[in-house]
Amino acid sequence: MTKAVAMQIIFDTCKGQGLTNFQAALIYSQGLQESGYDSHVFETDNNAFGMKMPKKRVSQYIAGKGLPAPVNESFPHDPYNFYARYTSLQNSVLDLLDRHKSFNINWSTITTVRAYIDFCISTHYFQGSPSIYESNVAHFLAKFGDGGVA
Repeated sequence: MTKAVAMQIIFDTCKGQGLTNFQAALIYSQGLQESGYDSHVFETDNNAFGMKMPKKRVSQYIAGKGLPAPVNESFPHDPYNFYARYTSLQNSVLDLLDRHKSFNINWSTITTVRAYIDFCISTHYFQGSPSIYESNVAHFLAKFGDGGVA
C-alpha cells in the first residue's frame, strides 16, 4: 500500500467519524511515526499505530493477536505482549479512535499538535520524545498550509 492510499483511507475514516481535516492529519502523522505504513507489523497485521492487544478494553475492530511485540515494550511473560491484528487499515484507525474514546478524548479540544500529544501522554499511549514528534507532525502539517490550525 502506498502512503497516498493509506492517507486517503485514514482521512476518509476519520472524516466519517466526525474528525476535522487537521485531526485526520494528526492520525495519519501518528501512523507515519509508528509504522511508516511500510513496517513489518503494518504489512503483516494492518497495524498502523503499533497498537497492542488491550488488557481491558474490548474492541470489535481487532481480528486477533498479531506479531509478538519486543520484550522491551512490555513486562516479561505478559500474555498481552502482542500487537493487535486487523483485517484492514480502516479497522486499525477505528480501533485507535475507539481507544481514545475509551479514555474520554474531547476532540473539540484537539486543535493543536501539542494538545493531541498531551492527551496521548496522559493516557500512556505516547512514550516517545514529544518535541521530536511535534516537530515531525508540524513538518507534515505544513504541507496542508494551515500551520497546524484546525
